[in-house]
Amino acid sequence: MRFQGRNLHAGLTGVDVADLHLVLVALGYSISLHELEHGVFGVATADAVAAFQREHALTDSAVVDETTARLLAAAADRRGGPETVLCTPGRGDGGGPVPALEPAAPGSGAGPVGTPVQPGIAEP
Repeated sequence: MRFQGRNLHAGLTGVDVADLHLVLVALGYSISLHELEHGVFGVATADAVAAFQREHALTDSAVVDETTARLLAAAADRRGGPETVLCTPGRGDGGGPVPALEPAAPGSGAGPVGTPVQPGIAEP
């Protein structure tokens, strides 16, 4: 996982936060569309990080420190490798476009889950 030499926590923005979003969504955690679109480490990101930490027997600080980053990278690797999760355009890694995301079904209580929008279908 590529973090810019800093622990990630609520209030931050940047490429590393956007990378974190991609990993969390790929692992099945919900991130709000606002946070995804703006690369913001907000409440939904903090909730997802804390849930990941609890599930991996870490203190649920909602801060992505070196230990949490290492476990996130390992989990992403098991899901198909960081290169399939973290390759995005404009970062010099040759990745393709990031698919648009659509929200979970209304009334499901879930936030966006990272379901790719089908090409040619308008987003709601």
